[in-house]
Amino acid sequence: MKKIVQFAIVAILTTSVANVNAQGFLKKLVDKANAGSKPKEATKKGAIVEPIAPYPKDFSDDLGIGGTYFIKDTIWYCLNKETQSQRAELKEGKDYKYYSDYKNLYATSVKIEYAREYQDKVVNALNIYTHEKDEGHYDNIKLDEKRKKASNMLYFTGYHVSYIVLEPGVIAKLGEKDEVECVYAKDAAKLATYDKETALAKYQQIMMAGKKQELKAEREKWAANDVYKKMVGKIGFVKHYNNTGWAYNKIDETMETFISSFDFDKKAYWRAYFDMPPNTLCPNGCDQNIIYEMEGVKVSTLELRKSSAAWSNKLGSKRPPEDRFLSDCPTLFDYNPVSLSDYAFMYLIYTCKAKFTGDKSFKIKMTITNNNAGVDKDVVATGQINLEYKATQKPTLDKIIELVDKVENQ
Repeated sequence: MKKIVQFAIVAILTTSVANVNAQGFLKKLVDKANAGSKPKEATKKGAIVEPIAPYPKDFSDDLGIGGTYFIKDTIWYCLNKETQSQRAELKEGKDYKYYSDYKNLYATSVKIEYAREYQDKVVNALNIYTHEKDEGHYDNIKLDEKRKKASNMLYFTGYHVSYIVLEPGVIAKLGEKDEVECVYAKDAAKLATYDKETALAKYQQIMMAGKKQELKAEREKWAANDVYKKMVGKIGFVKHYNNTGWAYNKIDETMETFISSFDFDKKAYWRAYFDMPPNTLCPNGCDQNIIYEMEGVKVSTLELRKSSAAWSNKLGSKRPPEDRFLSDCPTLFDYNPVSLSDYAFMYLIYTCKAKFTGDKSFKIKMTITNNNAGVDKDVVATGQINLEYKATQKPTLDKIIELVDKVENQ
C-alpha cells in the first residue's frame, strides 16, 4: 500500500494543470482552510467526497523552510472502496471528475520539511508530505550547497525536478525544463501574487543574481591575466586560431599575438574578451549580433539574416549571447577558400565594392551586441582592424562578389 501511495504522490506532483483565477480561488482556499469543509464544487450524487487526513507532524528549522503550505491546485486521491486501489489527480474542484465507485479524498495544503541532518549525517534534504501515510526520503531532493554558499540561494534538486525558495514562506516546484509546476505558500494570500508566470520570472531573477555572484569570483581570476586586463571589452584579431587558447577556454595568447591589419592574401580570426558573460546582461530572449562598419556603411548580421530566406539559410541559426568571459576564435576572412569567410563581412565588402580601386587601406570596425527584439541593447565588445587592399588582389575581390551575388540572386 505504501508503494501505491508513493506512486500516487509522484503522479500528483508531476501533473500539469491549467491556471485558474487567482483571486476567486484564494477566497475558496481560505474558506476551506478556515472552515475545514470540502470545496463547494466537490458535490456529486453517489460520490463520497472527504478531506484527506494530513501528515500529523509539524516542521520548523533555522532556515524558515519547514511548515504547512497552501497550494493553488487541489490534490485529489481516488480510493476504490472495495479494492483500495488508487487514482491520483491534481485539479481545481470544478475540473475534477468524481467517481461514484471511489472515495474521493482531497487536500488543499501540504507539509514541507527541511532536514539538515538524518541519522547523524548532514543531508540537507527537502520532503513534501501530502497525507498522513507519507514517508520522508532523505536522499531524493537535496540542497545545492554550492549555490547556498555563493549567494545564499535555497535551491533543491532531485531527479527531473527542483524546488526553490522564492521568498520566505513561498516555494516553487520546477519540472525538467524549468517550467513551474506548482507554487506552495505558508500564507494563502501569497498564491494570488504568485501565479506560475510570476513564479517563473522570480525564479529566473534569483538564478541570474546567483550566477552573477558566482561570476564575480571567476572574473577575479581572469583579471589577474595581463592580456585580459588590457583587452576586456575589446576584440582582438589574430593570424590563426591556434595562436590562442580558445580550445580550452584559456588565454595562451600575448599582446604580440594580435594583428592590426590583414589583406586578401592572408587569413584573419578574432577573439572577444568580455567584462562579464554577455548572457548575464540579457537573460531572456536576446541574440548575439555582430555589426561590421567600413567607409560609412554598416552591416548588421541579424538584419542581413532576416532580409531574405537565402540569407537566413546562409548565415544559419541565431546565436544566444556568450555565456563565458572569452569567445571562441571564429573566422573573419579566409582566402583559401574564400567561402569559409564570414558572409556578413563579405557582404560589407560587396556593398563597398565600388571603393576598391587601386591600392587602398580601409578601417573596419567590428561590434558585438546583445540584440533584444531587433534592438541592439548592450555593446559587449568592439575592435578595429585595417584591410590593406592591393589591386593585384582583385581576383579575390571578384570571388567575394561572386559568392555574395549567388546568395542575392536566389
